[in-house]
Amino acid sequence: MAKIEEDEPADTGGWINTFADLMNLLLCFFVLLFSMSTVDAQKYEAVVKSMSESINIFDGGGESIGQGPFIDSGTDQVVAISQYFNEFESSGEDADATEDQSQYNPGESASQKGEHDDQGGMKSDDGQNKSDDTANKDNSENQDQNQGQTEQNKPGTTPEPGQNQNQNQDQDDQQGGKQQDDQTGNQGQNTDQNPHSQNDDNKPGDNIDKATVAAVEAQQAEEQKKANTEVYEEIMKAAEDKNVEDDITVQMDKNNQYVQITMSGGLLFDSGKATIKRSVRPILSKVGNILRVYKGNRIQILGHTDNVPMHSYEFPDNMWLSMARATSVFDYMVKVKKLEPHNLETTGRGEYDPVAPNATEKGRAKNRRVEFRIYTNK
Repeated sequence: MAKIEEDEPADTGGWINTFADLMNLLLCFFVLLFSMSTVDAQKYEAVVKSMSESINIFDGGGESIGQGPFIDSGTDQVVAISQYFNEFESSGEDADATEDQSQYNPGESASQKGEHDDQGGMKSDDGQNKSDDTANKDNSENQDQNQGQTEQNKPGTTPEPGQNQNQNQDQDDQQGGKQQDDQTGNQGQNTDQNPHSQNDDNKPGDNIDKATVAAVEAQQAEEQKKANTEVYEEIMKAAEDKNVEDDITVQMDKNNQYVQITMSGGLLFDSGKATIKRSVRPILSKVGNILRVYKGNRIQILGHTDNVPMHSYEFPDNMWLSMARATSVFDYMVKVKKLEPHNLETTGRGEYDPVAPNATEKGRAKNRRVEFRIYTNK
């Protein structure tokens, strides 16, 4: 049987492919090195700062989750990376970084440089870099300023007094304004926190209000007394003109609230009765004429008796009798003298408001009475 010849494996290049892959890796490595050597220092610093702020969430995580070896090591690694990048920037300065550093004063530390960058020395408010023309202009201005300061600080050179004084004055004004604002804010805060720090009893406003109320009350009392006195004098004069001064008694209230006209119950009514005597009606009519002058005022009619017990088929006791007598006078004043009924009030007091002792007949006669109270405080 014939031997079958085996096919030889195709030549795929072998080491050539491996060599080509190696060359590609070397090329990528050199491209990476070249790109790192031409990195803009400012852009690189911005990237580092952004990464540091984003990764620094581990600082808060240590407090919320709890300290542990992984959390602590993660925080340390972030700090180490930041230091590594700072050292890399210091050791790998290129031409662009050297020009950027020339805008700062000699001997200025890296932290101060970062502060200048944060304050907007080379950055705008929205985080974008300035243009090359703006950066060059700022560099030239800073160089001129540094040169001017150096010349001023040379031995034998006297600085202009006005310039230093103006600078110091500006700084003092800023500090003084800040302190004043702080003091004002503290005062406002203390006022808000302690709105009732003062004693309410010692407030000037309260004393003024009390004095004003007292003055108003005193004025009202004086006016009321004056009005009451005028009514009293008018009634006394009218009683003399109508010749009834011997049949009535006119008095002023001690509180100046009303003027009272009193008529004897024995003059108006028979014993134990509530019907007005026909003989006394002319006198009662004159009293009604006096009351008509004050028909707009509130007039109260009160009936009183002595303390002698009584009982009849009409009135079971003195209280009922006093109420009936006051009602009889009320009817006369409304129906005959045409006084306004809504301004009249009637009440019976019985034997409970005596003006004289009931031990004697004279005292009991004084207690049997009808009173008309004309109120002057409308």
